[in-house]
Amino acid sequence: METQIKEYAKKLKLSWIPANYQTIQAETHEEYLLKLFEHEVQQREERRINLLLKQATLPKIPNKPFD
Repeated sequence: METQIKEYAKKLKLSWIPANYQTIQAETHEEYLLKLFEHEVQQREERRINLLLKQATLPKIPNKPFD
């Protein structure tokens, strides 16, 4: 069953779920799915922001964080 979950997640391009689906605690099936999807969306947003920052090629100024 674990292999199938990982295969389906890969086909659906759900990268966070196969590595973390067993760690989610929930009272109902709906809550479990909601938490899975919330974490997946958060991970995608973080990867998107990091990619955009990398592509922006902003100048690096020492001792000056982004404002």
